[in-house]
Amino acid sequence: MMALGVRGDRMGKIIMYELTKFFNKRKNKLLILALFLFVLGANIYNYKLYKHYNDRIVEEYRIISEKAKSKLQGLYNELMVYREWGEGEGPFYKERIKSIEGEMNFLKIEFSVTGRISNDFRNVGDPQWNRIICKYLSQRYANIIESYEKGYIDDTYLRDRKTNIEEARYNRYKYDYFLENKIPLQENKYEPNGVNSINLFFEDSNILILVIIIALLSMDVFLSPVIEGSYKLECTNHFERKNIFVGKVITIFLIMFSILAVVLLLGFLINSFIFGIGDFNYPQVVSGSINELTLKTYENNFTVISMSRKILLGVLMIVALIFFTIALIMMLSIFTDSTEKTLGVTMILIITAFTFNITADMESIVNLLHPYMYCFYENVISGFYRSNYLFGIIINIGLGMLFILISYFRFTRKDFLG
Repeated sequence: MMALGVRGDRMGKIIMYELTKFFNKRKNKLLILALFLFVLGANIYNYKLYKHYNDRIVEEYRIISEKAKSKLQGLYNELMVYREWGEGEGPFYKERIKSIEGEMNFLKIEFSVTGRISNDFRNVGDPQWNRIICKYLSQRYANIIESYEKGYIDDTYLRDRKTNIEEARYNRYKYDYFLENKIPLQENKYEPNGVNSINLFFEDSNILILVIIIALLSMDVFLSPVIEGSYKLECTNHFERKNIFVGKVITIFLIMFSILAVVLLLGFLINSFIFGIGDFNYPQVVSGSINELTLKTYENNFTVISMSRKILLGVLMIVALIFFTIALIMMLSIFTDSTEKTLGVTMILIITAFTFNITADMESIVNLLHPYMYCFYENVISGFYRSNYLFGIIINIGLGMLFILISYFRFTRKDFLG
């Protein structure tokens, strides 16, 4: 018992030493401040989106409607030519005429429904209009799915519009669910209440930026003693190497997860105080494979969970990503003894994830296998990107544990004394 007490006392001293050293660094204080300023900026930006959301949706659907009308007119003119020239010219013309007629049927509904959405969306706050607009949206995606299945539009057509058939099925399921269960459509996805402030943190590249700041902070714990030469002092005192390593690992995880908790809690409390708490039970449509481990491209099924569960799953994903990032930084730091090399490798991984998110197809296997693609949580949980929530947790935590194990053996055997 005394030996355990001594070990615990030594570990406590190591952790306190690391914590004091970390928070005494001006660079670390500035990075933490930058993180909080980023979160503040993201909330201000979301509030601006909230104020202009209705105008943007009205304009977006107006453009879609006008483009459908223009395309419809072009196909009509082409159809007249084929009908005039194609009589008796064989199966090619008949097949082309059939294809044009099918696409025109699709565009007639697309033009009509999106035009109605554009005209009526400003009334979405009215319960009666809310239900009508939800019905319009359901009709639009039903038309896309039906036309796709009949061959009037294809994957290329959808890809050019930065979508795919799974996203259409997702939205059809969502709006049908809201209609069947008489749930009011959330009129503005950027509603700045406490609950939604956490939900919005999962949007776009926010988690990726959080990971970058975590990476910069993590490097200090393992690299600063090498750069400053203090490892010679640390490794010649009465602490064992393994205790030093474990102490550093505990310290770095304690700091980073505490920062994450404060960031999320502070955003929730401030937005709740100003705009209200929000609804933890508001339904969220997600991939039906959210609870299953699968490597299939698509499961083609969806389910509904509460906002609170979606947030919990999102926080768990962020924890897994932070765990992987810290373990990666730890291993690179111990093997390279170089800030430039450690930061360089990490940033390459992060930048490739950001680039692939913009350029890669939704069906790309990169979405499934690249650890940092799971920073785009909305893509993962939606069900129309080739990724799987549980696989993302496993790949990030599994690789993280492997990196920590490698780092431990390297650290305990490394010659820091030169």
